Amino acid sequence: MLERTNILSVILLICFANIGYSHDFVPQDIKNLPTASFGQPTPQIDAPQGAGQITFDRHGNFWTLVSEGKNGNSLLYVLPAQNPTVWEQDSLSNLPEGKWRWVLADFFGYIWISDGRQLLRMSPHNPQNGWQEISADNAFPNDSITAMALSPSGLVMLAFQKGGIVELDQIRPNGSERHQNQISQIDSPANINQLQTDMDGNIWAKAGNKIYRKAAESNAWQKDWKRVASMPGGSHDLGGEVLDGVFYMDWAITGEYGYPSYDLIHSKLISFNPKNASWNIVADYGLPRGYCGVGILNGKIWTAGGASINENGERYNTAMTQVFDPETGEITKGPDLPLPLPSALALSSGGRLYILGFPEGEEATLKLYSIGSDETEWRIEPEGPSGIGSSYGTALNGKLYTVISHSCIAIFDPKTRTWETTEAPNSPRSPAVGHYNGEIWVMGGRNKEAENISYIYTPKSKTWRKGPNLPHNLIWGAAFNIDGELYVTGGCEGRGYSNATYKLRSSNKGAN
Repeated sequence: MLERTNILSVILLICFANIGYSHDFVPQDIKNLPTASFGQPTPQIDAPQGAGQITFDRHGNFWTLVSEGKNGNSLLYVLPAQNPTVWEQDSLSNLPEGKWRWVLADFFGYIWISDGRQLLRMSPHNPQNGWQEISADNAFPNDSITAMALSPSGLVMLAFQKGGIVELDQIRPNGSERHQNQISQIDSPANINQLQTDMDGNIWAKAGNKIYRKAAESNAWQKDWKRVASMPGGSHDLGGEVLDGVFYMDWAITGEYGYPSYDLIHSKLISFNPKNASWNIVADYGLPRGYCGVGILNGKIWTAGGASINENGERYNTAMTQVFDPETGEITKGPDLPLPLPSALALSSGGRLYILGFPEGEEATLKLYSIGSDETEWRIEPEGPSGIGSSYGTALNGKLYTVISHSCIAIFDPKTRTWETTEAPNSPRSPAVGHYNGEIWVMGGRNKEAENISYIYTPKSKTWRKGPNLPHNLIWGAAFNIDGELYVTGGCEGRGYSNATYKLRSSNKGAN
């Protein structure tokens, strides 16, 4: 099924709207294009016989094209996230028969396919709606497609036989209820047969036996961040902690998992290992868990509070604590919190594990509980400032830092068991909060400036300054520090739930 809609289009002939390049393609004295995986994982089972390149979407699915044989047609296969043991021929989207050459998942959830003339797009969230024929748009070049790749923005870009590279996006203009295609074009050599974006945001192209490079602008997000991995699927309202150089996190909640993608509160504990830049599912809680506090005590991973789903499919808030032992792989029950915390944050300091969050209901004072190595009950700590909503924060030099939504940063000193506050410049809600070089980084979130803005707090001087922008808008994500390196992962980027994991480039000490 093909959808041919009369969507208003915008064509930009000077530059990619989201990239901004000002230099021409420059010939390079090399034989092969550089490779860049963008942190894409590999499936756990072999691809079908005759399969081509494999692509991974943020819903957690793998895709590939398989040649049918005699007639030269290609079939679309999917390895769905909810059943990653068997490749299945896609029967849900009604892809027309064709000699399809490329299939590619962009960073924003769409699947794209082309045979060199047609370009089709499908959403794994609604495969029953079929494929939209983007090449039928009046603004689309009337030329043969010769190469297909991801742009530096994570969108699909195409090279054309007569020259020119096009980047494709879907936008909703201010005040409009309808989406429109945005087709942005830059000049390039003709007859490009290979196209690639590298980890620094440069575009590489091969035409015949010549290789060209188009440099990224000085303000490209790749100057500050590097995409290093992809979570098994995008999710939001995240938090966790590092143990022995590995970050552990509740997989939490998503609105787009599997194929067709659906809403889900995961029951899994996942981990990120920077040594091989990979995410892994390490344990199953035995029940759905989201909005949890995940922290470390006695070399074990503690998960406390948050929300779950009962047997009737009803969501409820919980005081439950579960403890995962990485050495044995076992999960045991821990002591319940004094009361349920709908959105909990776990932080460690001085050999104690702290859980904080607001109780269910209207605005209230921040609850704080702690537990030590040989204790069997949570200790009630002094309450923090009044607020409401989700909890985000980090621990640095023994102190606990947490964002009070649209109000301030609250700081708890476990030594004196006292709270203090400092005003946050952009009044954030639900940002990713981490530490780097002895400073607190507050990144993205709902705020009064922009959802990709970051601010850095210096505890010694009690001052703020702006930091580098995030690669894209981000709320409900997680930040963490492993061996002095700052990472950001997951959350919502405005169009859905991100599975991207980024690392701050080590040369960047923060904007002044």
